[in-house]
Amino acid sequence: MDLDKTVATAFRIRSTVDVLGVSMKRGVCAGLAMWLVGCNPGYEATQKAIVENLSDRGESDEGVGTDTGITESDVDGTDPDDADGSPEDGGGGSSDGSGDGGADDADADADAGGDGDADAGGDADADAGGDGGADAGGDGDADADGGPGDTDGDDDGRRKKVLTIMVDGWRPDVTFVADTPTIDALWPDSAYSMKARVEDTTISGSGQSTFVTGVHRDKHGVDDNTFEGRDYDLYPYWFRLLDEAAPDLVTAAYHTWYPMYEHALDDGGGADFSYYWSYSSDDGDARTTTQLQLDLMTEDLDAIVWMLSDLDTTGHRDGFSPTVPEYVAAMELIDEQIGSVLEALTERETYADEDWMIIISTDHAGSGYGHGDNIPEHRLVPIFVHGGAAVPGPIWPAPNTVSIVPTALAHLDIDIDPDWDLDGEVIGLTATAAPDATLDTNLIVNGDAELERGFWGATPDASLPGWTDHGQVTATKYGSEDYLSLDDPGPDSRGENFFCGGNSGSDEVIYQDIDLSALSEDIDTMGLGYTLQGWLGGYSNQGDRAQVLLELFDSTGSAIATEILPAVTASERDDETSLKIRTRFGVVPPFTRSARITVNFEISSGINDGYADNLVFKLTAG
Repeated sequence: MDLDKTVATAFRIRSTVDVLGVSMKRGVCAGLAMWLVGCNPGYEATQKAIVENLSDRGESDEGVGTDTGITESDVDGTDPDDADGSPEDGGGGSSDGSGDGGADDADADADAGGDGDADAGGDADADAGGDGGADAGGDGDADADGGPGDTDGDDDGRRKKVLTIMVDGWRPDVTFVADTPTIDALWPDSAYSMKARVEDTTISGSGQSTFVTGVHRDKHGVDDNTFEGRDYDLYPYWFRLLDEAAPDLVTAAYHTWYPMYEHALDDGGGADFSYYWSYSSDDGDARTTTQLQLDLMTEDLDAIVWMLSDLDTTGHRDGFSPTVPEYVAAMELIDEQIGSVLEALTERETYADEDWMIIISTDHAGSGYGHGDNIPEHRLVPIFVHGGAAVPGPIWPAPNTVSIVPTALAHLDIDIDPDWDLDGEVIGLTATAAPDATLDTNLIVNGDAELERGFWGATPDASLPGWTDHGQVTATKYGSEDYLSLDDPGPDSRGENFFCGGNSGSDEVIYQDIDLSALSEDIDTMGLGYTLQGWLGGYSNQGDRAQVLLELFDSTGSAIATEILPAVTASERDDETSLKIRTRFGVVPPFTRSARITVNFEISSGINDGYADNLVFKLTAG
């Protein structure tokens, strides 16, 4: 075995200090590193290294995580029909690179086989990157200056650290069926959502890029698994931002899909400690599990990204469904692996002096044997934010995974530089809930399409916080070419965005349910009135249009009143691209307890250019 080549492959070059061919930002325990790269055929040897290293330091091996590796007889992630994901074919994509997610697409998104050449991505044989001793790769004097990223700066004096975990292909509903004691234990003390949204492509390339950059796909440029158009120079893996703001903090990345390791992490150069093992040929999930356990026991890591692939692989092979035993079993194994890592984390010598935030989510969900469609079964996913200042309970409105990076940075006390141009927002650190209904207040949440960054044109399909959107209605920026401009007729007080029917080529619908029970006494005794208002329109002389429907329900869910804001026709707009106001007034019937606002975007041809903005539903006395 060529030790120099093996070590150089498994370790990523970060400084000019060379130890046995290993270039690292900080020191390394050469003896253990040599043992790992020279002898370690897999996770069993790495487990032995943990015990030996602890023994050498005169410490107990009690609490060392157990072997959680899977074997070829388990969920090994192999699929003879999958693309091999090698650098030559762009990695991991469906055979045509489109990742359409159809049941007949053997790979759908290509998380299958994305290892590339077994050695090309630096997997070598790999557990290199070794322990380096208790302080190797550690913080050294990281907290001495008290500057940005000073993780000693929180009120209780504990050092802030963050672990982000990406579980590829995670459907929310499998969590309710599988035996997941680790997630179940985290859940009560976590800020969470089971309806978080991912990129509209629901493809691993774009979803994982958003997970590690904190921007949407129109910025990072990854629309599919070919990674063509990527712009990680301008919108990098978030460790580069962390390195700019707090260079003393130690970063570690554990990847199992080569294209992300190669492109986003710059072949491992984007982290102080970086590892790649193919999920399909190297049992990547198991090996990264054990390597992360080792590093948590022996290194002083501050920010960690850990990518797990086997759930997605199982979905492509056996089906994405909580009714598929293999998919459920894969989820249970991943929960066990996460539990082993968290056990190692909590048994760190310095754990009592540390404040860890754990963020767990995914790049997409799935249905049938794939994903890649802009539908709820592929786009709605779980997200958990645990530890730090996370406020337990549902995150409302449902967040987007683009917010993972800003949330991690906030926990580390990093001020977000506007020049980074991040899209997400900090989530889970303040209590959130749907507001109680009050009089003389607009009860529609996000009626102006401003709660998510708008896009230029009809794509990408923006998330619409507060709304249920099963299609492609999006938030489009005023001034987009061939759409509404800031000078076109419309509301004087317009924001940056308006609702657009989107790129589906079909009619589209969004709706929002509003709880009125807080006003039940007033509704039943005072005779409340309502105002329903919105600016509606379309493009040029096309017949695309938007209509608003109000439905009022009693406590049994029976509709007791309706109201419509009729669409504005092209002739009413004088065939101009514009918005016109529609307003209706009415009386709220006694015993009304809830309302639903539905916006119907009707298409005549082409893309759906039904437009709406500044939607209002307000209750008033008298």
